[in-house]
Amino acid sequence: MSIRLKQLMLSIVAVMTIMAITSCSLWKSIEQITPDKKLSEEELARLVTEAVIDETQVADSYSKIPDSQLDEVSYTAFFEYVNILRGISLKHGEVDSFRILGDEATDEFFDSILSYSDDIKDFGSYGDLDVIELCYSEDQSKDLTNVNFVLRENDDGSYSLAGNYITDTILTYDFISHYFNMISEGNNDALCAILSPTYSSDIYLDSVINAKAEYIIDYYNLKVKSEVEDYEINCFAPMLVSYTIPKTLDTDGVSVVPHEVDLMVDSNGQFCLDDVIPVTYVDPVYLYIDGEKTLTCGSFYTNDSLEALLGEPLYSILPEKESDVLTDEDGEQLYSYLVIVSYNGLLLTFEAEYSSEDRTEWEGVLRSMRIYETTEPNIYSFNEEVTVGMNMAELLLIYPVIDEYDFVYTYEADGITYSMIPEFDDNNNITKLQCTVNQDT
Repeated sequence: MSIRLKQLMLSIVAVMTIMAITSCSLWKSIEQITPDKKLSEEELARLVTEAVIDETQVADSYSKIPDSQLDEVSYTAFFEYVNILRGISLKHGEVDSFRILGDEATDEFFDSILSYSDDIKDFGSYGDLDVIELCYSEDQSKDLTNVNFVLRENDDGSYSLAGNYITDTILTYDFISHYFNMISEGNNDALCAILSPTYSSDIYLDSVINAKAEYIIDYYNLKVKSEVEDYEINCFAPMLVSYTIPKTLDTDGVSVVPHEVDLMVDSNGQFCLDDVIPVTYVDPVYLYIDGEKTLTCGSFYTNDSLEALLGEPLYSILPEKESDVLTDEDGEQLYSYLVIVSYNGLLLTFEAEYSSEDRTEWEGVLRSMRIYETTEPNIYSFNEEVTVGMNMAELLLIYPVIDEYDFVYTYEADGITYSMIPEFDDNNNITKLQCTVNQDT
């Protein structure tokens, strides 16, 4: 065989050897990047749990999940999701395992969330979900809600991460976290932007939302004693993230009570914050006439003193028969009854007594005041600011969170509870105003 032929044959063998080695390495590389079999539900749950247990394992866990089981979850989203789960778990202790909930427990989990509101977004768009509960070597806070994540069962019986569920949950969680952060920073403008989706009706003018934001910041500065990192999460789902703030001052300024804050996503995908600021109004409601403080419920008047203050009434309604019979310190019998006194645009009710045959001579306690129409000019108001004809938005500028209490202003005087109750027309304008003793007092 010639030297040239030998060289040619050696070259061919060398090329074939290189191609074989390269081909073998290439197939091994492909097998490493794309596993040839799908993970079982248990294996997938284990990888998520390991990422929760150890932050250094997040990248490794993510790399072991086949693309077909990622459900388009990016590494960034996976990292943030397991990081949140890890943070929520800290109050329980060290995560060491997981358990897959049975059908009954899974239904209970979903039902507990959906029962929050008839308008809450449902789970339908997220597919067939299994709930995985994180377990702890020694649970230090068994009274807190269990920490869960979900996996999606596909049509072919395989399992994957629930992509939309994960990204939507992160979005909701980040929204309420931003709410707390803006309160802590006292950032009124940013807080207004966060509140806007919740207060979207026409009555919530920019000025009203701004007043609400200022009120909320003041409440958290003065009443909330827990640090943000001590807030306890009760629910972590795409349509509901719920917190308990363990330590807040109650309305008496002394007692320490928990406070609940929820962020719901409704069926239209709108964020709805539910942070009802506790409030107790301490100032009595006074009737003002032409800007002058005149009457208040719970105070004592006679027919003569009333006429001195307001003039002669249009009419008075007196009972034909006496009701309760009382006896004073001297043994004299007194008769208790209701006296209704009417002025133009004003109705007053007294719990009165009389001791003579002349029932126009009475004395008693004012129990109810009603401004029932606009006079010309409008001379009557409560606390000088609240009048018939004013809009709901104007009332909110005076009392920024009164809408959380059905627009009822409630206060206590001498152990008796009174309420100022407005009535509105279809245009949200006040048609009647009443201040009255509560029926259950």
